[in-house]
Amino acid sequence: MTKNAAPLPHVCFALLVAVAGCGKATVNNAPAGNKTVVTSATQNSQTASPPAAPGSPAVATTNVRLTQVEVNADMIDAPVEGAAVGIRAGNKTFGKMTSHDGSVVFEAVPCGGEVQITARTDGNNEDTVIRRRLICEPGTVDLGLIVSAFGGPPAIEQRTPREMVYDANAGVWRSGDLIVPDEEVEKILSKYQSGGK
Repeated sequence: MTKNAAPLPHVCFALLVAVAGCGKATVNNAPAGNKTVVTSATQNSQTASPPAAPGSPAVATTNVRLTQVEVNADMIDAPVEGAAVGIRAGNKTFGKMTSHDGSVVFEAVPCGGEVQITARTDGNNEDTVIRRRLICEPGTVDLGLIVSAFGGPPAIEQRTPREMVYDANAGVWRSGDLIVPDEEVEKILSKYQSGGK
């Protein structure tokens, strides 16, 4: 052993303290130190990010919901079942098929940055790529509806699904028991006819 070197037991103890963090502080009953645990605030479903490798920062994640619908002549948001939807965040790529209600939920998606959503309409062989910022929130983040209006390319709209039916007897559009004003109908139609602009 050289003159300035620490005895072997002291070096081992120092390494043990650096790696284990002495176990003095805890986050959600996990030892503190080089490991960060991110959990959701809900009691029923806790989503945790996988622990980061020592020396690299932890990546926060969240769950993401998207719903794919098709707008037809009655301006009803008809769910699209079995559509392939993809999402890329950071260096992770996810892909799922939509369920009977048109929705898809991706779990443990890296958040805090931009995500790339890939969708396609029925009968179209080209993917549409849409970019959105994904904030980190507990639970599930709803990124909105993937809307294909009258067979056009998909676009993201931040709204709830809509159901409007034309009442030929009264000559008005209805949503549930409410009459939709003509101005609103014209605004919706002109938006879709101009390609969503």
